[in-house]
Amino acid sequence: MTTLNEDVNYNRVARHNTPTILTEEDIRIVVSRKLGNQRFRLLSWNVSSFNKGYGFLGAYFNVTAMVSVEDNANVEELRFFAKTPPPPESTLGTFLERCDGFNKEINVYDELIPHMGVGSGGKWYVDCYFCKKDRIIVMEDITVLGYVMPDKYKPLDFQHTALMLKAIARLHSRSLILDERLHLNGQSIWNLYGEKLGEVIFRKDNSALRMLDATLMGINRIIEEVGRIKEFNSHEVDVLKKRVKTWSYKMSHLLSPSAKYRNVICHRDIWANNLMFKYGADGNPQGCCLIDFQLFRYSPPAIDVELSLHVNTDRRTRDEYYDNFIRIYYTELTEALAEEGLDEKHCLPWEIFKETRQFAKNVALVFTLLCLPIMLIGSGELKSCFDGPPEVLEDFIYRSGKANLMSYQFATIKPYQERMIECVLEVWQRLPDEPFLLPNLHQQ
Repeated sequence: MTTLNEDVNYNRVARHNTPTILTEEDIRIVVSRKLGNQRFRLLSWNVSSFNKGYGFLGAYFNVTAMVSVEDNANVEELRFFAKTPPPPESTLGTFLERCDGFNKEINVYDELIPHMGVGSGGKWYVDCYFCKKDRIIVMEDITVLGYVMPDKYKPLDFQHTALMLKAIARLHSRSLILDERLHLNGQSIWNLYGEKLGEVIFRKDNSALRMLDATLMGINRIIEEVGRIKEFNSHEVDVLKKRVKTWSYKMSHLLSPSAKYRNVICHRDIWANNLMFKYGADGNPQGCCLIDFQLFRYSPPAIDVELSLHVNTDRRTRDEYYDNFIRIYYTELTEALAEEGLDEKHCLPWEIFKETRQFAKNVALVFTLLCLPIMLIGSGELKSCFDGPPEVLEDFIYRSGKANLMSYQFATIKPYQERMIECVLEVWQRLPDEPFLLPNLHQQ
């Protein structure tokens, strides 16, 4: 039973071009779900903008609630993290609305993950306490547990990468376990949730194609700069631009569910800002949580593995430890399946996983070149886009604003330039001119 102090004092919430985002009753629900069966008194609560209160697909807030639990006179502060969608009339709001992107994440928290379960292994998932369609998602604030977001300009080392891959393996294992249960009743994840696992970014609609063209404008500038630094001739630059464009316009197909290989629920957006690491007293990382589930897809597991490796590590680390990384992922997957009495040889045989990895590697090379230059844009520059006049964000998403920022970052930020040079050279040296297309269950 939840009780409320008669003299409850609550603060007005921060606004981010939205109506009041939480009510007192909402807060009671959040606290009740956090505390379980414990009785409590809500003394006060507050919502404030997160210090990095903007993102590519929403706005972020800190939520605090002061409560006394049971008959304890001591006051306890509970902290949560909330996110809201962009205003519906904004450029980003319109972009997300075409695929119901914000509610897609709500469906993940409300339906998919409860159906999958989270398993008994290490923590890989952030608890969600409250969702309101089109409005807000409230989750636990895992910084209270000591989790920290990594520096996006520093590629992950071996230890961090190993923990990331274990978290991905746990997610994939829950998908396989659910699929096996559903198969007993003649169902599948694709049948039940396929419509809720659609593509958000790499689609074939006009908005997505305009955004891709704007991104390619920036990528072409980076290719030209790398060509100048590495002394490519004009023909080589043209060949590379054509290769990237060819692959880019096939990304919708390449990232779709495979009709040939087994698919799992993939995060599909694993980069520094969607990873949280916990550290021990010795300063070494001990755990990893995946956050932000708006881009969940249904794809071969190698897609998630290769995308996460290419986006988050440098080439030297991948080349040196690649076999180790793959074994770490597969061993964790095997153990997670065994906990539920399943055999990896049935769910995801090693040879099949191996067969899909080269295909996924090529997809990852292109994905990284398209996405990392945007992911690594500085927070100050992003803030000027998201907080400025609507036409500035419109220019960033659909016209030359993104390319201008990418050129500026390349010229002024050394870690940015180093990662871009590495990406371009790897695409030049390792990516075929034309993609091999697998048959798909569904095409956008």
